Amino acid sequence: MIDTVLENKRCDIIVFLAGDSDLNMTEARFCIEKSDSVIAYKNDIPEIVGCGTFRLWGKNRDKADVYLYVSSAARMFGAGTMLLKALMNDQKANALKFISTKVETNHLKSLEFFQKAGFEPWYTEVIFCHNGIRQPENNLIFRNYQPEYFEQYVDAIRNSFYELRRSNDFQPYYCCEPDRAKQEELERNKDNIFVLFQDEKFVASVTINDNFIEDVFVAPDYQGKGIGKEMMCFAVNKVIDSANSPAKLSAIKWNSRALCLYQSVGFELSKTIHYLRLFQ
Repeated sequence: MIDTVLENKRCDIIVFLAGDSDLNMTEARFCIEKSDSVIAYKNDIPEIVGCGTFRLWGKNRDKADVYLYVSSAARMFGAGTMLLKALMNDQKANALKFISTKVETNHLKSLEFFQKAGFEPWYTEVIFCHNGIRQPENNLIFRNYQPEYFEQYVDAIRNSFYELRRSNDFQPYYCCEPDRAKQEELERNKDNIFVLFQDEKFVASVTINDNFIEDVFVAPDYQGKGIGKEMMCFAVNKVIDSANSPAKLSAIKWNSRALCLYQSVGFELSKTIHYLRLFQ
């Protein structure tokens, strides 16, 4: 039996996922609370043995992510198929460009399930965890982001990530819209954004949120000069000095140069996640 889960009842699904799936409590809460629709699959007792979520995203909310989980004891009885069908029949699924999902490498049967349902491979994300070994110090001097850097920052990050986004069909191909919302977002996070200048020209930037390193980029004119590796050494050491957990980061498998760079400064592969999508 499939039921729509009201917002005030979603805590039951969070507890179910945290206790039965690979998600921890924080991940389960994020998955459920950020979803536009949540459905549950119950057995005859009735108890929750599966669930599905539907989350709209994109500037125009014209794309969606789906997440499915069925308890191992309830699999092979069509529960996953029924959950997916119910999500796809949701009125929110109408007029979407596509629906996407993600599957970790260690869940090959789930990968086969979505492919049989018509989902096509999209891209692969790799999660790295650092080995905790301090990296060599260097002479690069980083500053915290300031509002007056906005135009240079946006120009550099848009051009740095353009080819990756175009090759993997991450639309829009130019990220980081130069609008007021982005300006305010960067200002709120300025203490965690570190930028590098040479002769007052914007060179590179890295963001460090707790132990997670992200938005690592070097302006196109300065690439290939070893700046990326020195910046990663700075970021790793920063995490070692200030965080209680090993440094982590994610990357797109397509970006082989970045993967080699991260491994050269002590990052080790933690998990691989395959993204698939179904065009409507």
